Amino acid sequence: MTKVKKDVIMDYSKFKINVERWSPERFIKLPAYYRNRYVEKRVSKMVARLGNGPLPTQLIVAVGRVTKDFGEYKKGQYFRLDGHTRTDVWKVREDLIPNVDLIVIVYDVNMEDYAWDIYKDIDSQESVETSSDKVTGLLRERKYNPRSKRIKDGKFKTAVVNACRHLHTPDGVYLNDKSYNNKFHIKLDYFWNELLTIDNIGIDSMERYSGNVLTAFLMVCKKYGVKKSERYKEMVENYREGTSEYTFNEVDGIHYVYNILYPKQKDNWTQTGYSNSEILISKILYCFDKFMKDETITKKGKLPSDDKLVDFYKTYLN
Repeated sequence: MTKVKKDVIMDYSKFKINVERWSPERFIKLPAYYRNRYVEKRVSKMVARLGNGPLPTQLIVAVGRVTKDFGEYKKGQYFRLDGHTRTDVWKVREDLIPNVDLIVIVYDVNMEDYAWDIYKDIDSQESVETSSDKVTGLLRERKYNPRSKRIKDGKFKTAVVNACRHLHTPDGVYLNDKSYNNKFHIKLDYFWNELLTIDNIGIDSMERYSGNVLTAFLMVCKKYGVKKSERYKEMVENYREGTSEYTFNEVDGIHYVYNILYPKQKDNWTQTGYSNSEILISKILYCFDKFMKDETITKKGKLPSDDKLVDFYKTYLN
């Protein structure tokens, strides 16, 4: 690498980068960076893109070369830093594989944080990574393959954030402190077992689903514990199937949310912005908690006031 003489503000001369020519087949055989997002949903778009004709940018890829053991990687190992969707396409559409060598940018990496920073920067140049994409990267990092498509697609971040909205951990950590704004992985860690419990029960066929419902599911599971699975599983399954218990005067919490609250709040049921969802989450949480306690709600009676419900939400896990 040529060093340009100038007043040094940021020193780029320390980086070890090589540009090599590789056959596509060699690149395809490499493992993907283990924190790479799921690319399955992007494959069809990439097929169309590659099928429109060759472009020189399609020949440029990046790999990491491990110079010191870290994480699951051993010295001398190579892994793909980008080109993951192209690789998935090439594996099933050999006719789209380039008939010339690829231009491979090889980055020497010796620690996890450095590999992650390079991956993020490359990916931000190649295509904008959505919030869901970033979340699926965390699932891959944990080597977890979700059962529910909603979880697999990473569509649960706001639900976890809202579950942490007023939460102080047993160690006194306030997870909604501004210092945790860009540390979603810590919030996910706190609700990890609860998310797995919900995923194992299954939520894909839930018709009256929303991120607000998932927030309540997470918080109830945290409160009662994943070991009390039978009653909790019954709650999630009953809501998924729209099954409830009721009499002329009283209903269970699932019935109230599914058949009374949802029709009234249908227009904003899926709005998860906190200013729009705080009271709705509070009501859903209150009703689900009633179900867990095997307590009924008067069919024609009103729930507690909005202020009391919000207080219920704020103090539920504290």
